[in-house]
Amino acid sequence: MLAKLDVLKPLGLLLVRVAVGAALVAHGFPKLFASAPFLEAFPKMGFPAWTVYAAGTVEFFGGALLILGLFTRVAAFFISGQMFVAFVKVHWKLGERDLFGFLGQGGDEYPLLLCVVAFLLMTVGAGAISLDRLIFKEKA
Repeated sequence: MLAKLDVLKPLGLLLVRVAVGAALVAHGFPKLFASAPFLEAFPKMGFPAWTVYAAGTVEFFGGALLILGLFTRVAAFFISGQMFVAFVKVHWKLGERDLFGFLGQGGDEYPLLLCVVAFLLMTVGAGAISLDRLIFKEKA
């Protein structure tokens, strides 16, 4: 019975890619095009100011690539790595909270969720409804 749901896999991957990609584009845009607040905030978190542009590039362009389903695995690799760093270095604050103590504490779970979803897309690919499939004949 549940095997009949397999027909929805391409749609499911498309929805995940578009939702995550849109969120990333929305978060990357201000880092690239209205960066002043971030240029002050990043050094306070222990990152050089130039990393604002690196983060914005990964989020904005990586998110756009996810939406299109183009170079999905490569984009997801960089997104997953960036979100892992954001979670560990900024949101989780190692040593201050236990593994589950972060849940519900001001959005700490958000970069973790993005990291894991990007990792999933890196491993399974964009799916059948994607430019990767159309251009590169990547299997879904």
